[in-house]
Amino acid sequence: MRTEKNDNVAGSISPDLRDTEVTVTELVEREKNNTGVMVPSDTIENINNVASGLDYSIERLDRAANRLEQSQSDSRLHFLGWAAVLLFSPIVFLAISYHMPTEWKLRAINVVLGTENTWDAGNKLLNLSDIERYRVIKKAIAVGNWNQKEINKCLVNANALNAPITCKIIIKPSNL
Repeated sequence: MRTEKNDNVAGSISPDLRDTEVTVTELVEREKNNTGVMVPSDTIENINNVASGLDYSIERLDRAANRLEQSQSDSRLHFLGWAAVLLFSPIVFLAISYHMPTEWKLRAINVVLGTENTWDAGNKLLNLSDIERYRVIKKAIAVGNWNQKEINKCLVNANALNAPITCKIIIKPSNL
């Protein structure tokens, strides 16, 4: 509704409300004919304030909807970017690791496999890749440990004679 008091703030009312307002002249005519009720001006000010607040809320919702649409297209680009990173990062890592010093590579292997030294890492890899070969190597290590003195004597004799020799070793079958 429009009164003389709030005619100057009519621009703050949304266009939808302006189209359906009653003019001051119509209110005066209704009062003369006793066909309407005069509304106090403070009520009209409250209506104007509510309409202004609604306009502001509508503008904010419209901006939020625009930001949401923009973020949807941005999220597609972000997804494609992450897919590219995940696809190419192993290739980059392999290219970099090729040029790493050997000490760093061995340390990386120990960290990845959770071992304290490279020997244990190698044993763990062999155990995981070929169990039968791992068992054969474990047996050979055990036989070598039992006959260490005899093997050292054989090596010294073979080097002194510069020829192959026959050695006697002990095998404990209960420990294999």
